[in-house]
Amino acid sequence: EPAIVPLLGLLGRVAGDGDEWVQVEVPMVLGRLGRPALEPMTNFLSDPTRNEWARIAAADALSELGQRH
Repeated sequence: EPAIVPLLGLLGRVAGDGDEWVQVEVPMVLGRLGRPALEPMTNFLSDPTRNEWARIAAADALSELGQRH
């Protein structure tokens, strides 16, 4: 899916007081993309250079994926 990488890039905007729509909507969309999003999301989540809130959003996306697929 060509949308996966740009959507993960948006998660970088997530901060404790950041864009709420990104924190809520982007994980939902990523979760709907299914199996092709699994590896990129896992890599994002395990990247220690990502901020804590972005990684929490990635974990939410993985949870969404698990619930949907």
